[in-house]
Amino acid sequence: MTRFNRQRIQWSPVDSGFTPISQYNEFTGIVSDSVVWVPKNGFRIVLMGILLTTVGVNTLKLKGSVRGVFLTVPMNAVDNFDISPAQPIWVGEKDETLTFDASDANGSFVTLYGHEDS
Repeated sequence: MTRFNRQRIQWSPVDSGFTPISQYNEFTGIVSDSVVWVPKNGFRIVLMGILLTTVGVNTLKLKGSVRGVFLTVPMNAVDNFDISPAQPIWVGEKDETLTFDASDANGSFVTLYGHEDS
């Protein structure tokens, strides 16, 4: 597994009540339990949006380090999975990290959007 271009971006929109965070990760190769988001100490992740992309047939999984798999997405050749509902997709326990698995050696791209809450 090779990881490229891991970024954490924060910005403050007007009157949001929280600071949004985007996490972006690129991988090549089979991936198992690769950490894609670590909250600040004593905080929990509130996941509000997900964009998963693959360049080949692949099964992608997102997992919390405490509660396990919460999303499994089988994907075809070149495929995208995008979800951004009005309510949180997943809320972690305090200090729970998000990890990522990819079943095939094709490239995978993971973009997560949300915020951290105490």
